[in-house]
Amino acid sequence: MLELANDRRRFGSPRLHELLRREELVQNHKRTERIYQEENLSVRTRKRVKRPSHARIVQAGPAGPDEQWAM
Repeated sequence: MLELANDRRRFGSPRLHELLRREELVQNHKRTERIYQEENLSVRTRKRVKRPSHARIVQAGPAGPDEQWAM
């Protein structure tokens, strides 16, 4: 399991379990999950980049007095 986890770093335990099942090495997904945790394996979370939901429009300021009033 460590070899597969090192080769495919973005694979979590469910995907590693499928690979091991194709090679007919495991049958029980709970056992795979337990071994995965015992080996201190985990998929690292990527930092989320916040993006604005829409383009910001800059409003033009008043050109002279008494063109814009506050409420």
